[in-house]
Amino acid sequence: ELVNRTCGNWSVRENSQLVKVLLRVVSFLREHLSTRSYAQAYRDSISTRTKINQPEKLWEIQSVAFSMLGDAFLRTGSSFPNDMWQSTLE
Repeated sequence: ELVNRTCGNWSVRENSQLVKVLLRVVSFLREHLSTRSYAQAYRDSISTRTKINQPEKLWEIQSVAFSMLGDAFLRTGSSFPNDMWQSTLE
């Protein structure tokens, strides 16, 4: 819905490019968020009830990226090439 509100009608090519970028963002964040140092810092912040902004923002960015991916697939998913679907599933 975020992209729908701001971008109007996008072509399949434009949506494909958006999906490729978002998949890279999600992949980077997944690697970063799963690192041991990040996971430990996050657990420590919960146990001590301290606030660390960076991890929360990273989770928020990842959530927005997933939402934007969903919107792109709703708009033109059936028109995406097979390799786009495969990349998304991986």
